[in-house]
Amino acid sequence: MSAKELAEIKELEIFMPPQLDEADLKNIIEKIITELKPEGPKDFGKVMGRVAKETRGRADQTKVSELIKKSLGESL
Repeated sequence: MSAKELAEIKELEIFMPPQLDEADLKNIIEKIITELKPEGPKDFGKVMGRVAKETRGRADQTKVSELIKKSLGESL
């Protein structure tokens, strides 16, 4: 990236909500898993929908997906 592009990104970041860190994401995921009581990985979509709604704009959804898959795999 050029210096101009990096400057533009920094300028736009001012208007974006702060990003959640991994610990906050894990807490949100665990709270929702506790509420929904999924039966395992087959309920990924149900959990992802709720977590995505709560974290939209504040977290990379790819990272959210990875953490949910890991949590659902461990909760069996």
